[in-house]
Amino acid sequence: MTKSINVIIIMAAILCSLHLARGESLPLENELQSFSVKTGATRLIYFTDSNGASLTVINPQSYPMLVQSEVFAEDRKTPAPFIVTPPLFRLDGHQQSRIKVIATRNHNEGRTESLSWLCLTGIPPESDAEWTDEADKKKYAGQRATLLTQLRIKSCLKLLTRPSSLKGSPDDFASSLTWEKRGKTLTVTNPTPFFMNLRSVQLGKETVGNPEYVPPMGKRELSVSADARGPVHWRLITDYGGDSQEYTSDLSMKSGH
Repeated sequence: MTKSINVIIIMAAILCSLHLARGESLPLENELQSFSVKTGATRLIYFTDSNGASLTVINPQSYPMLVQSEVFAEDRKTPAPFIVTPPLFRLDGHQQSRIKVIATRNHNEGRTESLSWLCLTGIPPESDAEWTDEADKKKYAGQRATLLTQLRIKSCLKLLTRPSSLKGSPDDFASSLTWEKRGKTLTVTNPTPFFMNLRSVQLGKETVGNPEYVPPMGKRELSVSADARGPVHWRLITDYGGDSQEYTSDLSMKSGH
């Protein structure tokens, strides 16, 4: 899961006219609120022969917020052919709810998995909004000035669409990955129709950073040191967000820099 943060700074300065008339100043208080969303899974598998995929959404804060849900293509910018219900809803503090992702077109003609991103954003209430918590309304109605910084946090997790023609799961085929090293580049090739989400990669005694994922029938290049040697060991992130068993393969060496 990835996160991005939008910062909203709100000056809630409620000054009493009596204090202004007397030329008195009010103390300025600083307050920070973050609006983040937790989910019951780190990824969502959409089976094309199902009627949708559901996800638990949790508000870990003590105050309410709005939750907005959107699905984007692999580039995380283009809208993807899915809808989320409900697309926008209130979620009270320390409460949870469920959303459902539904495809708006037939994905069953594909022969490989496809990747989209389900993004959820926690949206803060306006101080005078009807749904704002009553305790917060009273808090900002006093004779004080408050500089309120609110963090609107967007969390995105992988939405993997799996055609019904694909049987099994990625860890059933993880041993099919092949590894080739040329200079400081370690290239992993995925000959399977599944996305291979790499939890960890180790080349000999060297741990490879930021392995991410290998697309179906595709490749990914990883940076390693020039003198790294030895077999490759790797683990996947399973459909349920856990760690797979460890897989091992000999390394194919190519000349070049």
